[in-house]
Amino acid sequence: MRGKKKSEERYSEKRKKEERREKNKIILSEGRRKKRGFPFSNDRLCGLAMDCLAYQAAQHGKTDFLENIDDSTSETLFQETIQRKDNLLHIAMNFRQLAFAEEIIHSNSWLLTRANSKGDVPLHTASRRGYSDMVDLLIRSSIAPCDDIESNRETSPRNMLRMVNHEGDTALHVAVKYGHLDVVNSLVNADIELLHMDNNDDESPLYLAVERGFFHIGEKTIPRMAKYVSMADNFMKRRSR
Repeated sequence: MRGKKKSEERYSEKRKKEERREKNKIILSEGRRKKRGFPFSNDRLCGLAMDCLAYQAAQHGKTDFLENIDDSTSETLFQETIQRKDNLLHIAMNFRQLAFAEEIIHSNSWLLTRANSKGDVPLHTASRRGYSDMVDLLIRSSIAPCDDIESNRETSPRNMLRMVNHEGDTALHVAVKYGHLDVVNSLVNADIELLHMDNNDDESPLYLAVERGFFHIGEKTIPRMAKYVSMADNFMKRRSR
């Protein structure tokens, strides 16, 4: 009798574990559709796991995939890779798919400031890869008027160039670390103040360039800094007269 009772208890416990697993699956599935702190009106969709078709479309630049999406509220646009939390624009940057990136920015510019699990926005990704054409596209997009997002100044594309990741690095820090001179020039031309921004280790982009022996970057940036210092000095002299 005791053996039979123990057997029944083990069977009952096994059934309970299976029921808990099934319940957790349901909770997880539903949780993907719950609000996850996204600042826009469709934040309930944020964090959906990216399916293979969406990833491959961004990877191979299949713009027709975007044409089949009904509107900017489609769940597809809110999908992210499971580990890095990259969105479609991150992936397009990583694989240098310019046309795909242009198309998705045109209709869904809020992806410009959507960070992944490391705090990188798509500009960080393009800068790390050294794709100056992709960086130039993002810079142009950050300057272009964007009335839909301007009300949210902290995540506005206008401030995208100065956004930092979890290490406190701007895209310029990243470009310097990897020695991509063309990207450095594009970013400095777009915002000279980036040169003075320190990361979490109190390192400026210019300091990183010299530390790593990328003297060609220093030779390009120091004259630009000197030019602006000279202009500021002349302005203050005229004011004091």
